[in-house]
Amino acid sequence: MATELVKQGATGRRVALAGVITGASELGALAGLAGDGEVIVDAAGIRAFTSSGIQAWLEVMRALSARGVRLVFERCAPAVVRQTMSIHGFLADARVRSVVAPYLCPACDVETSREIAAGAAAEVAEVVPCACGVPAELDDLRAPYEALLRRG
Repeated sequence: MATELVKQGATGRRVALAGVITGASELGALAGLAGDGEVIVDAAGIRAFTSSGIQAWLEVMRALSARGVRLVFERCAPAVVRQTMSIHGFLADARVRSVVAPYLCPACDVETSREIAAGAAAEVAEVVPCACGVPAELDDLRAPYEALLRRG
């Protein structure tokens, strides 16, 4: 698991998370944030959560919310989207700016993804163009992505 904290001047702070979330030690940069200003969490690199990683994640989300940290998630990976649909409060009171929807081409087996911005009218396409000419199909359920996007 890699965690990177990047300072972003007037636009606030940014944390990028990647890999498999397995416990609290991997969430140190996120857990150590104080409640002044907005923090953007780039979640595109998160591949999965272990059960202990989910517990640690929930504890960090609750603690940050209690300290008044305003989180904004962007580029939520499929692993994050799935957890938000099955675990109440997975993102606490954070806003969601965008998700990354996975696509798979049935002809050439190429995996691709599309970032989709949040908003009341946000929709996840069932198919997107593939370089081989055959449309790549959404490789997950559509409803969880759209529900998270409308949460904005």
